[in-house]
Amino acid sequence: MPRLPRPFRLAAALGAASLLHTAGALAADVSVTVPSGGGFVVKGSGGAPERFRVQDSGEVTVPSLGTAAPNTSLTCFDGPTGRLGPCAAGIGSGATGATGATGPAGATGAAGPAGATGPTGATGATGASGSGATGATGATGATGATGPTGATGAIGATGPAGATGADSTVPGPMGPQGIQGPQGVPGPAGATGATGATGATGATGASGTGTVTLTTYTVPGSWLSADHTPPANTADVELTATCAPGKTIVTGGCRITAGRGGSYFEGGYPSAADQWTCQYSVFNDLSAEAFAICQ
Repeated sequence: MPRLPRPFRLAAALGAASLLHTAGALAADVSVTVPSGGGFVVKGSGGAPERFRVQDSGEVTVPSLGTAAPNTSLTCFDGPTGRLGPCAAGIGSGATGATGATGPAGATGAAGPAGATGPTGATGATGASGSGATGATGATGATGATGPTGATGAIGATGPAGATGADSTVPGPMGPQGIQGPQGVPGPAGATGATGATGATGATGASGTGTVTLTTYTVPGSWLSADHTPPANTADVELTATCAPGKTIVTGGCRITAGRGGSYFEGGYPSAADQWTCQYSVFNDLSAEAFAICQ
C-alpha cells in the first residue's frame, strides 16, 4: 500500500484550506473546483513558495516535506477513501534478511590502564546474639552405698606327711668340679747362680757426623760516657763458628751470656759453606757465643 511521510505537515495544510470557509457556515463542507489540468495551491506568505498542491488528477504534493526536520512515525492512507492516518503494526517493516557471514575478527586493541581500586566497603554491623536462656544444670545423682565385704573362708587342714623312701642302691651322678682355690704363698727364693762368662766386645759404631764449634768474644767498656755520648768502643761485633775441615754447616745459633743491657742482637746467618756468623751492636760489656752444627 503506498504511504506518505510527515502526516502532521499534510494535516496542517488541509487545515489551512478549511479557513476558506466562513465562520457562519461551519457545518458545511468547503468545496473548491479546480480547472481542468490545474490544481488547488496553498502558498506561504508573500506568494511563494508552494506549501501544498492538489492537482486535477488527484495527485497531492507537499513540496516542503523534503527539507523538513526528520520524524520517526510513518503515515499511511486508506486505498478506497484516501483517508490519512498512522500505519498499522508491521507496515513498513520487511521480512528479516538472512544473517550475513561473520567478518574476520579485528585486531586486539591495546589493553587499557587498570582502573583504580575501589575503596573497601565498610564492615557490616555484627548481628545480635540469638535469644534463649541457657537451661539449668541438672543435679548430680547420689552415690550408691558400697556393699559389705564377704567373709574369708576357713583354711583347710594340713594333710599327713608321706613315708620316707628307702635308700637307693644306684650311685648318683658325679657333681660338677668345684671352683679353683686361692693361689698358695710363694716359696723362698732360690740361691743365686754363678756369673756367666763375659761376651765378646761388639764392633765400634761409625762416628757421628755432627760437630759443634763454640767461639766466644768479649768487648769491655761502659754503657755511656760522662757526657752521655756513645763510648768510643761502640762497634759492630761478628762472632763466627767454623766447622772442622771437610764438614759443612747444617745450622747454627747465637747467645749473649753477659752484658745484655748494652748490646743488640742483629741476627745470625750461614756466612760460608762451613761457617755460622752472629752479629751484635755493642755499647757495653759483652760476652756472646756463636754455634755451628756441622755434618
